[in-house]
Amino acid sequence: MAKPERRSEAPELQCDGAAARRSSDVITSPVFAFEARRRAQRGRLAVLTTVELVLLAAVLVLTYQAQTAGAGLTSAPTTTDAAALGRSLFQWLVFALTLLLLFFVPAVTAGAVAGERERRTLVPLLLTGLAPRPILAAKLATAVATSLVLVAVALPLLVVPTVIGGVSLARVVATALALAAVAVALAGLTITASTLAREVQGAAALAFGVVGVLTVATFAVAGAYAIADGEVGRDPAPLPGALLAPNPLVIVADVAADRSGGVSVDTPLDGLRTVAHRSDRPRGRIVPLWALGLAVDLGAAGAGLHLAARRLRTPSEHEP
Repeated sequence: MAKPERRSEAPELQCDGAAARRSSDVITSPVFAFEARRRAQRGRLAVLTTVELVLLAAVLVLTYQAQTAGAGLTSAPTTTDAAALGRSLFQWLVFALTLLLLFFVPAVTAGAVAGERERRTLVPLLLTGLAPRPILAAKLATAVATSLVLVAVALPLLVVPTVIGGVSLARVVATALALAAVAVALAGLTITASTLAREVQGAAALAFGVVGVLTVATFAVAGAYAIADGEVGRDPAPLPGALLAPNPLVIVADVAADRSGGVSVDTPLDGLRTVAHRSDRPRGRIVPLWALGLAVDLGAAGAGLHLAARRLRTPSEHEP
């Protein structure tokens, strides 16, 4: 008795290949619909958002307790004290959320293409007639949607400091947009890593390696430059700030750690912003540091996706 053949996940897409070739809309792409349905069925996003909310709530409570106990705030704090408390809560929340995105986005996106290759469903997917670019666009759209959900679920907690004071709603919106842009860049870079790797583990290692370059290597390079350039009593050159610009933590700090009103708080984001702007000239930068950093990161993600599309162009040359 012949054993039934094991059905892969690709035939569902193959049946709709002609319609997919005629469609240029990523949202209506069968690949996007399939990826979204598969992620919903696995329930991984629900687990991630739950863990995210629990951790951020813990950060909010612990920061509030530490700040109120350390400053000795009474039941009727002054306006300055309330502003400092609100900004401290906000910046610690944003810092924690940025770290979570740096971990969650590569973790949930690394298997986008490498997982198909590992399950041996990538070649059947390419043989449906879909071009590599629409496939990658649909994979990227799914990863971006997941990343935006991670940012959106944190918004209620980010709004809490606006009630206390020191943080405007406009600052919350600007920070959320910066976090979303960073998440999009991370998703694009991770899709590139997933395309270049043959296994999910290799793709995850490569993606986290890219995150390490952006977060750690930028400080190492800027520090090496400062040591080589350092002369006692001389103002540093503006180059280290530009070297730190692609760092996602610096991008977010430049937007979130606002010092308007003369209120300064002791948080990691405030320290990052101070270090990054230490080399600014008195007249300031022509291009904001966050804009320069996003341009570099999004440009790198776009170049990586172009390389990834070329990697998938001819299955017979690259795939087993």
